[in-house]
Amino acid sequence: MKPLVSIVMLIVLTQVFQSFSNLYQGSWLRLLREGHNCGKCELELCSQPENCLAGTVLDHCGCCSECGNREGQICDLDGSNHFYGQCGQNLECILNTEVMEYGEIPEPQCVCGSQESVCGPEGKTYENICQFNEIYSQKKINVSIKHKGPCESAPVISLPPQNTQNFVGNDIFFRCEVSAYPIPYLEWKKKGDKIFLPGDDAHISIQVRGGPQKYGVTGWLQIQAIRKSDEGVYICHTRNKYGTTYASARLKVINPALFSERVQGPLQPAGEEVQVTNKVEDLERNQRMPIREDNAAPPAESRIPGHPQRCTRAPPCGRRGTGLAQESSRRRRRPTPFPPLPRIPSQIHPALFPNLHPSPSRPHSVSGSRRSLPSFLPSPRLQPALTISRSLRARLRHASCSVSLPLLRAPPPFALRVGRAPPLGKMALHFQVSARSVAAAGLRTPGGGEVAGNGWNRAGTISHGRSCSQGQVSRLFPSLLNLSSPVGCGLSSLHASPPGGSVAIVIFLPSPSLPWPSQPLTILLFSASSILARHRRRLPPLGRRGWALNLDREMRGGGSLWLGWSLNELEVLCNHLYIGTDLSQRIQAEKVLLELIDSPDCLSKCQLLLEQGTSSYSQLLAATCLSKLVSRVMPLPIEQRIDIRNYILNYIASQPKLAPFVIQALVQVIAKITKLGWFEVQKDEFVFRDIITDVKKFLQGTVDHYIIGVIILSELTQEMNLVDYSRPSAKHRKIGTSFRDTSLKDILVLACSLLKEVLAKPLNLQDQVEQNLIMQVLKLVLNCLNFDFIGSSADESADDLCTVQIPTTWRTIFLESETLDLFFNLYHALPPLLSQLALSCLVQFASARRSLFSSPERARYLGDLVKGVKRILENPQGLAEPGNYHEFCRFLARLKTNYQLGELIMVKEYPEVIRLIANFTITSLQHWEFAPNSVHYLLTLWQRMVASVPFVKSTEPHLLDTYAPEITKAYITSRLESVAIVFRDGLEDPLDDSATVFQQLEQLCTVSRCEYEKTCALLIQLFDQNAQNYQKLIQSSARRPIDISVQEGRLAWLVYLVGTVIGGRLTYTSTDEHDAMDGELSCRVFQLISLLDSQLPQYSNEKIELAILWFLDQFRKTYVGDQLQRTSKVYARMSEVLGITDDNHVLETFMTKIVTNLKYWGRCEPVIARTLQFLNDLSVGYILLKKLVKIEAVKFMLQNHTSEHFPFLGVNEDYNLSDLRCRTTFYTALTRLLMVDLGEDEDEFENFMLPLTVSFETVAQIFNNDFKQEETKRMLIGLARDLRGIAFALNTKTSYTMLFDWIYSAYFPILQKAIERWYQEPECTTPILKLMAELMQNRSQRLNFDVSSPNGILLFREASKMICTYGNQILSLGSLSKDQIYPMKLKGISICYSALKSALCGNYVSFGVFKLYGDNHFDNVLQAFVKMLLSVSHSDLLQYRKLSQSYYPLLECLTQDHMSFIANLEPRVLMYFLTSISEGLTALDTIVSSSCCTSLDYIMTYLFKHIAKEGRKPLRHQEVSQDGQRLLHFMQQNPDVLQQMMSALLNIIIFEDCRNQWSVSRPLLGLILLNEEYFSELRESLINSQPIGKHEVLAHCFRNLMEGVEQNLLIKNRDRFTQNLSVFRRDMVEALRSDGSIESGVLDMMS
Repeated sequence: MKPLVSIVMLIVLTQVFQSFSNLYQGSWLRLLREGHNCGKCELELCSQPENCLAGTVLDHCGCCSECGNREGQICDLDGSNHFYGQCGQNLECILNTEVMEYGEIPEPQCVCGSQESVCGPEGKTYENICQFNEIYSQKKINVSIKHKGPCESAPVISLPPQNTQNFVGNDIFFRCEVSAYPIPYLEWKKKGDKIFLPGDDAHISIQVRGGPQKYGVTGWLQIQAIRKSDEGVYICHTRNKYGTTYASARLKVINPALFSERVQGPLQPAGEEVQVTNKVEDLERNQRMPIREDNAAPPAESRIPGHPQRCTRAPPCGRRGTGLAQESSRRRRRPTPFPPLPRIPSQIHPALFPNLHPSPSRPHSVSGSRRSLPSFLPSPRLQPALTISRSLRARLRHASCSVSLPLLRAPPPFALRVGRAPPLGKMALHFQVSARSVAAAGLRTPGGGEVAGNGWNRAGTISHGRSCSQGQVSRLFPSLLNLSSPVGCGLSSLHASPPGGSVAIVIFLPSPSLPWPSQPLTILLFSASSILARHRRRLPPLGRRGWALNLDREMRGGGSLWLGWSLNELEVLCNHLYIGTDLSQRIQAEKVLLELIDSPDCLSKCQLLLEQGTSSYSQLLAATCLSKLVSRVMPLPIEQRIDIRNYILNYIASQPKLAPFVIQALVQVIAKITKLGWFEVQKDEFVFRDIITDVKKFLQGTVDHYIIGVIILSELTQEMNLVDYSRPSAKHRKIGTSFRDTSLKDILVLACSLLKEVLAKPLNLQDQVEQNLIMQVLKLVLNCLNFDFIGSSADESADDLCTVQIPTTWRTIFLESETLDLFFNLYHALPPLLSQLALSCLVQFASARRSLFSSPERARYLGDLVKGVKRILENPQGLAEPGNYHEFCRFLARLKTNYQLGELIMVKEYPEVIRLIANFTITSLQHWEFAPNSVHYLLTLWQRMVASVPFVKSTEPHLLDTYAPEITKAYITSRLESVAIVFRDGLEDPLDDSATVFQQLEQLCTVSRCEYEKTCALLIQLFDQNAQNYQKLIQSSARRPIDISVQEGRLAWLVYLVGTVIGGRLTYTSTDEHDAMDGELSCRVFQLISLLDSQLPQYSNEKIELAILWFLDQFRKTYVGDQLQRTSKVYARMSEVLGITDDNHVLETFMTKIVTNLKYWGRCEPVIARTLQFLNDLSVGYILLKKLVKIEAVKFMLQNHTSEHFPFLGVNEDYNLSDLRCRTTFYTALTRLLMVDLGEDEDEFENFMLPLTVSFETVAQIFNNDFKQEETKRMLIGLARDLRGIAFALNTKTSYTMLFDWIYSAYFPILQKAIERWYQEPECTTPILKLMAELMQNRSQRLNFDVSSPNGILLFREASKMICTYGNQILSLGSLSKDQIYPMKLKGISICYSALKSALCGNYVSFGVFKLYGDNHFDNVLQAFVKMLLSVSHSDLLQYRKLSQSYYPLLECLTQDHMSFIANLEPRVLMYFLTSISEGLTALDTIVSSSCCTSLDYIMTYLFKHIAKEGRKPLRHQEVSQDGQRLLHFMQQNPDVLQQMMSALLNIIIFEDCRNQWSVSRPLLGLILLNEEYFSELRESLINSQPIGKHEVLAHCFRNLMEGVEQNLLIKNRDRFTQNLSVFRRDMVEALRSDGSIESGVLDMMS
């Protein structure tokens, strides 16, 4: 038996071994074969490897080919082992020993031998050659790389900025990611401004850094405390030498909302039972209790003591046909964010909007025809007004058990008395219902006895009861009383009385400042008509819903004590608010109306204002309130929204002649309801999508109804396109896409058919109603074409790049020639206001994407557009209107945006049309004062056409060589002619608008290079003529000032134009002859510079000087530096005329001009600023610096930088403090020049610093002797700015040490004294503090002093003194107003924090030395930091971006290296720290949130290490353990702090767009390990809040989160948790995603 078994086993093993060759090509097969001799190589036995992505290699025997291992795979390190295999082509097997630091075993891996990027043939950059080979091996294509290094291309914006909106005073930021090589340069600017941000605006900051891609940059634009003036379009402008790219986003700034959103109280229909609780405490407890989803009996302790057990359970909400109970029961529970965030209740209690149908019994003053009214719902008469019982039913329906009181339909007798409460001396209001009403209501009491209420006795007066807040009163009795400003109240719930007794509500209002009744009291009574209608006192009428009672004669005989705002008074308040001119009245009206909006029965008040208001502004107020209600994040019940929508439809249908703004506001409510309920289903139907059906009913009525129907569609289309940033963008796109696919095309077709019907009939242009109808239909079409079809949020700021992504299903509309003809015909037939809208529609039609058409279709469509352009230009009468002119210019620019020049040339009418466009452009340029902003579009058209000329392959003539020179000539001559007109007629000079001028010149530079010979000849002729005239004028004794001014203005334009055409060389193909022409033009400008400089200071002109600086900068960019080698022709003519042979001579001319400007233009800030900026640009490049230091003018500046030679450095009465800012730029450039040849020459440095030394000595003498405050202050400000510029330019240890040795001990005390004396003047302290912050910066390791040098400690001591002095002084200012707190206090504090952070993180000071030697400077500065911090509110800490970006990095540094200081803080300070971290975790600024995460991580690590070592601490670590114990004890006393942070981080991970997930994951692990019990509670809370079907999936996600995670905070364990967290976030979002289209709760939670 054994031999048989052995044979069988041998056969099996043989078969298995033979099968290995099919299963393995290496690895274990190699191991099994290892040790065997290779034997003879027989190639015919080798199998051919396939799909080898890393190429093939020979096996270890050197015989057969096998697949090489790919990059990242494990490999055999040497030839002795053949287990893993060899690396493929261009790969090396390398052992990564760095992982040993983390306790891992190193493994050999295949690494690409060259890590240099390569450029593929398709223009894509690959990280290395190995990745390139692998990709193309998969494609099985044999190609080679294009070149080594990354592919060079124009910038591509991978993540454009997004539109945003926020309230005034908040902070916003835009983000823009760009990738390209060469690395692009990223800038920001605001549309309409030519100057790039931030400019000199202190509340705007820019940050740019590399990444996230290898060859990319990311830029952020942050605007702090936004103002209304910040609203506009912000452009991300990025460029490199291959091109420029733009992307834009719009900022909308919202004023603080007039009407706050409040959760409105539910109101119940008549006839239901009232559950009346016995005690207020019971009511409050019930309100805190979780709401039961079943109808179980209440607990016994909530029942009325002594009452028999006859209490009935509350019936289900929504009985009597409302359907709300059923809807609520099937509504799925929404995911709940972790506490302490507010929880969403599991059951939404319905609140019906009662009586929403307008009553036909009360016609309004203006009404439309009733014969053709559309009918949406039956219009019943108004139900009886709400009673007190109904109000109480609405608020007390959750009471556990009490008497049942049916709501009364008949008005019961009611008595009102007002009196003084003797015990407290405060006014009391007694509402008493008689015993007859009690009996009629079926109210019974146990044993006939009285049930006592809280705080008042049987006599009806107020005893010393507890006070309550306004919120308690409004919750209990909202529709009875709305208190304007109660300080406190004593109240009793309804209680039973024996026969003859009463049921009463008592509210008393103390008067905090005036004795009662001197202070006016406002109480609004609504829903009380059934109670007060038969009151025995005579009440003045308030309206159908309330009364106002004037108690003047009874109580005082004078003054006013009002018990309610009448309807007339509300209308007066609305008038004050909307059209009032008295600011105080407007403010008061806003306050009162805010209270009205906050009232729980706001819906009833809206109905009152709509039905009985006689003022349009009252109706507007009601519409605004309804808009607020339907826009809440927590929506109203679906039935209520249906009622509101149908009510408004009936309302506007019955009154079509309401004021237009009222109709617009009401239609907006309909649009919002439709959008937010787009996916909601009731009875298997989308209940809010039948809006088009409803609109068609309007279209069957009168013209007024017709207009309203169009307005509804237009507003709905606009609302669907409007992004609501308070809601998830994914939800918005989902709704927008569904609306686009289901309704938008039908709306456009309907609108076009309406326009065709209008145009088919004779137009009566005198009929305003017909004009209004056409206008609304055109707006509807425009809204359809402006729809954001693909979610790109295209904006008009990118007008020159805008393409409308028309859906493919719309092709038939666009291919019909009748469509374009319709709008061209409308333009010609309509008056200017309407024809402008027709042109706007044509702009969008011309912007349709190219891919919508095939080539023949595109040619036909373009032909129709060109025919329309020709027709307009042949009949240009309508273009005299500015709106039409502007839209037509936009229309022309779009022709080149979406169509190529070659396609335009092939149009049959092109020659005639291009002639007409050229004539139109020339005429427009000649009329420069007419619509100057529209010229931008015309120049854009010509710029793009000229730039496309080199790429045109068509044989047809483009004719641009004929017309482009004419365009350039028209621009030049028109600008020259404008100068005399400006002076003659006193018009605004176009040169004063530098942003517009620079924008137009940048466009003209390309156009001017087409047929450059003609442009150059024209400029030479005009320049020579005007220069000669100017020279004659200044030499003439009979000259007039106006003639000289006109001539100087023309010369300024000519210099600008010469600089423009020279700068155009970089944008257009040029030849050597063109360079020679540039030399001719440049000679004339340089000659003019010499002429003007020779006339100084007798004759000078600021505009010419600014133009010259523009020219010099353009010449520098084009012909100085790298461009020199191939552009030497430019110097041919310049050498003959001026002796300028190369760029060295040009640099000499530059520096001479700079020195001249600094000498003679010291009091002209624009010239000085532009000159210093030019000098700063020259001083950046090292090659230019080496040339500049040899120039005599530079040597002169280095030796004579004093106010004697450069007056702008002087300090006198004529200078404002802000004028000294340019000195920093000056000394930065000057110090760069000095550092070129300075080396270690301390004597030369001392000579350079001599002027500053003299100034400091002068200040010291003034301080010690005759003190002149203003002069000394100016000198110190100038010195601080000078030194900051010098320190900024010093980037080596040697040079910085020279500066420190110069300033230390001698001049620090002077700066210290200035801080102490002028702490309340930020214009003085800010430069000094910024100087100190700059000195503390360890840039390029310049502060790494020698080991024997104490300079680091000395520098920190001086900084400590200054920060402590400023901190102690600034805290003495006391409270500051909102507009003063930042400049006077917070700005200085933020600079101190930046300086301290630089010192703590600079690694040039050993802070342990201070404690070791008893030096208290380190402790003092930390205490000053704490004192300043405690004086700043948490809101200010996050509101001011510069403050938050200095505080949170400083806090990160402290938690990293100085946890002993943190642990020893007082509990209140430590709580402030942790609270600031908690609030910063959710900040929008990723810098702030990441710093908070890092700080929290350091704290958690410190605590975890302390707990781990607690049981085994040795005696020598006792003190350290005490610090940790103190911090641990604080955390144990305040467990909610860390729990709240854990909740916030988990909310960010699960429900928000987490942009810094890695940073969030680091502290989260420590929080979980230290709070495992609370983490389990959060997990169970979230799981239980979801449907049962999802419980297992969510539990699995949480299990996976902690899978493989150990109980430690080692780096390997952290990385494991971070990986798990990434998967956890993805799985959780997928699990919580809504199953159906009608459930949007998860998306709302993620907003």
